[in-house]
Amino acid sequence: MGFKLEYNECICETGPRSIDKRSCEESCPSGKYFVQEYQWCFDCAEPCTECDDLQTCNECGWGYELVNGECECNGAESFGTCYNCPSGEFFNGR
Repeated sequence: MGFKLEYNECICETGPRSIDKRSCEESCPSGKYFVQEYQWCFDCAEPCTECDDLQTCNECGWGYELVNGECECNGAESFGTCYNCPSGEFFNGR
């Protein structure tokens, strides 16, 4: 991974800059996606744990399932929180 000069600024040819901005990384760490324009890795939107970009999820956190690139609660949802109850129990919203 190397730098190239563009508009009088050194930018990474591919992949994000390291935290200290002295080198280029091969890819973003888990839970983040790369934006070439900013040369930086950004967090995936909750509850997504792996993503290609802010709108395309590849893997979801516990209690959610991946449906067409989005995370959907596979239990009961209340005020933006997904609840999953043990078998035979139900969520009453309190």
